[in-house]
Order: sequence, then structure tokens, then C-alpha cells
Amino acid sequence: MKIKTYYPFFFLIFFIIGCGQSTEEDSLRILPAGSVIGFQAENGAYSWKGIPFAEAPIGDLRWKSPRNPSPWEGVLEAKEFRSACFQGSSLLALMMAGIGVVVKIVFI
Repeated sequence: MKIKTYYPFFFLIFFIIGCGQSTEEDSLRILPAGSVIGFQAENGAYSWKGIPFAEAPIGDLRWKSPRNPSPWEGVLEAKEFRSACFQGSSLLALMMAGIGVVVKIVFI
């Protein structure tokens, strides 16, 4: 029974030690828009996620060729992906979903 009392302690230790991806100073890169730092992945390779590659295509930029991203101040930590672009379902995906529903109805 005493083992159960240690679960919160072990969870806290694993959370503190194992969670999160620390940035690596060796992954610091200078880009035209600013500095960016990544992290070292499990396989030893450096990784950078969520680096802006263009301005958002809104307003006057809609349906135009991409523009370079605005420069940022300081060092951008590129440890996580940013928000994904909205993309509605394709007609094929909707048709496949419809076929799946029909098949389920037939076999039930």
C-alpha cells in the first residue's frame, strides 16, 4: 500500500525531468528576418518548428505571391508548430465520408 503514496512524487519527478524540449544553443541560426533557436530531437538531429516563411495572405495580400515575413526582435524559439492554416474538406473527402456512412448502414 505504501507504493501508491509515491505515485504523485514519481509523476512530479518525471514531469520535471522528462517533459518539455530544451532549446540548444548550437541550434541558434541567424535568418534574414531574425534569429531562431531550435532543439535537439531524440535522434540527435536539430529541429526548428513554426518558423514563419511568409506574411499571412490577408487583405491586400490575398491571391498574391507570398511576401517575406516581417522581421522579429530577439530570438524566436522554434520548438512547436504554430497554428495550422484553415483548409476545408475536399470534395473527395466528403464523398468518401458519404460512402462510409452508406456502407455502415448496409452492414448494420
